[in-house]
Amino acid sequence: MTPDSNTDSAASPLGQTGARLGDRLGLMGAIVALVAIGFSLFQLWSNGLALMPSFKQNAWHVAFALVLGFLVSPIGKGWWRVIDLACAAASLGAIIFIVLRYDVMAARFGIFLGPEVIAASVIVVMVLELARRLLGLTLALLCGAFILYGFYGYMLPGAFGHQGFPVQRIASYLVMTTDGVFGTAVGVSATLISVFVIFGAFLTVTGCGQWFIDIANLIAGRTVGGSAKVAVLASSLMGSVSGSAAGNVATTGAFTIPLMKKAGFTPVQAGAIEAVASTGGTILPPLMGAGAFVMAELLGIQYSSVALAAIMPAILYYLAVFCQVDIMARRDGRVGFVADRREMARQIVLSGWRSIPLLVLIWMILVERYSPAYAAFWSIGAAVVLGLVMSRGRARLLLVPEALRTAAQAMLPIAIACAAAGIIVGVLMLTGLGLRLSSLMIDLAGGNLALLLVLTMISSIILGMGVPATAAYIILAVLAVPALVKLGVAPLSAHMFVFYFGTISNITPPVAVAAFVAAGLSGGTPARVAVEAFRIGSAAFLIPFMFVYGPELLLVDANALSVIRVLVTASLGIIALVVAIQGWLFVRLGPGLRVIAAAISILLVVQSLWSDVLGLAAIAVFFTICRLRLLRSPAGSTAT
Repeated sequence: MTPDSNTDSAASPLGQTGARLGDRLGLMGAIVALVAIGFSLFQLWSNGLALMPSFKQNAWHVAFALVLGFLVSPIGKGWWRVIDLACAAASLGAIIFIVLRYDVMAARFGIFLGPEVIAASVIVVMVLELARRLLGLTLALLCGAFILYGFYGYMLPGAFGHQGFPVQRIASYLVMTTDGVFGTAVGVSATLISVFVIFGAFLTVTGCGQWFIDIANLIAGRTVGGSAKVAVLASSLMGSVSGSAAGNVATTGAFTIPLMKKAGFTPVQAGAIEAVASTGGTILPPLMGAGAFVMAELLGIQYSSVALAAIMPAILYYLAVFCQVDIMARRDGRVGFVADRREMARQIVLSGWRSIPLLVLIWMILVERYSPAYAAFWSIGAAVVLGLVMSRGRARLLLVPEALRTAAQAMLPIAIACAAAGIIVGVLMLTGLGLRLSSLMIDLAGGNLALLLVLTMISSIILGMGVPATAAYIILAVLAVPALVKLGVAPLSAHMFVFYFGTISNITPPVAVAAFVAAGLSGGTPARVAVEAFRIGSAAFLIPFMFVYGPELLLVDANALSVIRVLVTASLGIIALVVAIQGWLFVRLGPGLRVIAAAISILLVVQSLWSDVLGLAAIAVFFTICRLRLLRSPAGSTAT
């Protein structure tokens, strides 16, 4: 990007808007555009102007997504389009039937009759089919496997088995409860995510988004991997306010993901970096995830004490992400661009009016203390007014419909991914698999703290994939925290350990909601974005073990000297683990040096004097060896 591109960036998006909507769409194109615009208008109406029961709002959200999805993702050409139209009609009809009969079914406590079972089955099958078309075969097969487990779990032995459920019970649970297709995951998509996606679309078509990209380039355009580093910084700041990983992705991803892709990062990498950075916002004060407030109540302490304890773990989390991004960029040669910074700064100042919608958002969240979704709704209004005032001619007429259409297409894969995830959530909760696995893992640990921590981590991640992070934390606070405290872990450390890993489930496959949202914005395959996000965020998995073995990181019974010692050794341990994961430090590292780096990181986790001394000595030797290999080897060689 050059300074010249900044000069006309205000007009460019609006001019492109006119070109896109001015094309001849044909009958099918016109239908798609109308459905897409209706989808976005419904989201704005249901979130800002109407009070709608959550079940009905979620159901209509999925209905719009299914109809639009079958229209824009055809199974074939010509007469094959009849199948797509039939699927769209069947989806809409089944959901209308369920919504109209919802009160009657609720009065029967969710007992389904024959027609209702058929309608629910149609909804589940249509979600699976559209997930296959839009998101790939992996997620659809995984959902199918969970459904089969719901039917035939009685054939499995031990803790994995259950009594098995008839089709009526599975259908009613997957459609009627807050754990199913229209459950919590879709609820997040239908409220917070959808509003922020629409907000991002309006910022894009009005050119406001380009202003933030220009600022990011000014700050870090010259640095190695600068676009990704700015993405991490922006997501951390927004996440600390919103407290929602998925909503954070939808907000900042509209700006940061295009920025990273423009800098050379692949769609998978860009989506993964944004997902990891946004997830960290839920553990970053001042406003963390809702579970942090629950934690304060369970511990009987002020929320400010929880927020204060979370500061250093959050810093270490973002240190891990920054190191991952930096090493990735250096290894892959993601250099910054050279430009006239003074000219870029001048253009940014002259186009400062573009910041008005975001300033409205920040003011309403931080000062007026409105919810993020409500604040985003009125920020969209500011973006619309701004776009209408600053644009001219045909672009002014087409600005609003183009933004609504673009937003609907961005919401589509997110809504379907959340609906498909709801199938997995529903089976997990119906069969009790999540709770049984958690209890089993805790029993297996016996009296070994290290093993109990590992099993608790696994339990937290499994539950976090099946239920919201807050619910996962509450369940594990009852099941796992007492066992951790009994083995000598400080209560605050035990609670924070469970809360942290429940949050990390946002980037842990197979149900990585933050990664799914990022994939919808980046264009990457959701499964690949989730795997890459897990890899980039994997260094952060070490941090909870650090504050269990070194509670000084949470400022528990700490003095200044102990806090400094623990923070330094923990930071070096994080860096060593990042080096092991990325396989690069000055030169590419072979398996031998990567194993040594991982061993050093483990040494620095165990917060004792001897392990710290040994770890610091080892990391100094390791650094020297890698530096010498750089001096002795040609660029790009591999150290073994």
